[in-house]
Amino acid sequence: MKKTGKSAFFYALLILAIGTNVSFKTIAQKKIMDSKKSNIKVLSKEPILELGLKVKKFQIGEPVELTLTIKNETNFTIVLFDVVPERSFEITVKDAKGSSLPLTEIGQRKVYPNIIMGRESVHVESGKELILRRKVRLNELFDLKRAGNYTLKVKRTYYFQNANVMNEEKVLSSIEKFIIR
Repeated sequence: MKKTGKSAFFYALLILAIGTNVSFKTIAQKKIMDSKKSNIKVLSKEPILELGLKVKKFQIGEPVELTLTIKNETNFTIVLFDVVPERSFEITVKDAKGSSLPLTEIGQRKVYPNIIMGRESVHVESGKELILRRKVRLNELFDLKRAGNYTLKVKRTYYFQNANVMNEEKVLSSIEKFIIR
């Protein structure tokens, strides 16, 4: 059977590929294979939000301090707009029944301030991390004066930056449990 035109071209290409033992791979597969050969770490698809509670058990009235860290383990720079923890991270605490604790009066003022004194954007390059130095005092944001088991959930919006262009909005999320006795 004689092949002509495009079909002849593709048939010849197929025969050539089979004959030379060449396999076709996507660019992503090739990068992964190349990185395995050279022992370069393949980065994950998403950044990581780490919640840092020094301990998981607290006494009633004891400060419950949270440290927030964002690790950029992607191949792109990520951008965060506004890095004041109380207002730029969505922080919620739920009791053992699953009910969200309301913000205290101080918490209301920190999360929804009357005056915002400037917002800065932070660029976290690939392979770097951002550790927010200012700890979040959960016992000031929420009424944690009752003993019980609690679940902390933190969300944060970020953007990928590729070739100086902001791409889609994404959300990081992390959950941690703690106890107040």
